[in-house]
Amino acid sequence: MDVQIDVSEGAAGPHLRALIEHVTNRRPLNAALGKRGEVELREHFLERNQEPNKRGWPKQDFWNRIRKSTALSTVDASGATVTISDPAINQKVFGGDITPKEGKYLAIAAIAEAYGRSPRSFSNLEPVIRWRDGQRRAVALAERRASLLRSRKDGTGTEKKREEVGGKIFYWLVEKIRQKKDPRALPKPEIFERALFEEADIFVQDILR
Repeated sequence: MDVQIDVSEGAAGPHLRALIEHVTNRRPLNAALGKRGEVELREHFLERNQEPNKRGWPKQDFWNRIRKSTALSTVDASGATVTISDPAINQKVFGGDITPKEGKYLAIAAIAEAYGRSPRSFSNLEPVIRWRDGQRRAVALAERRASLLRSRKDGTGTEKKREEVGGKIFYWLVEKIRQKKDPRALPKPEIFERALFEEADIFVQDILR
């Protein structure tokens, strides 16, 4: 489902409606307002994309992807619509449950190395099995354990010792997660309307000149 932003008289605040109520040919005005809406949204997403990852992990360029999917889609005499066509924005705007599309579990990255990567891109992972709610189930994916024979030199000669390596958790496995709405997914309504009011004022002043 696309997210659509209505840029029209009905969606405008009272100040913007008062400014445009005497404009008879609305389509050129709506085109200008729609384009300004597109610009404001894309700039907002660019600013979000420049924010650091909360955990300090490598950035995935998510908001830049959303910015590239944002465009003015329709204009007519009644209004204009700006569409965000990347469906990933829905979880940010509306929140809700995320369930696995394939298999039984969602794999949630536990370390930076796994962030933004599929577990299938690693060849050395194995499930960690634990008892949960009276049954055994996979709770994580960890680096496969192995034994290495290491040499250590000391004053009496060379000693060989086996050491176990691996076991680091790469992913936590969950059946679903509930994502909260991101209150900053879209610009604040008052900031967005202010930008549209400014654009409408420029349009009207050009007509009056």
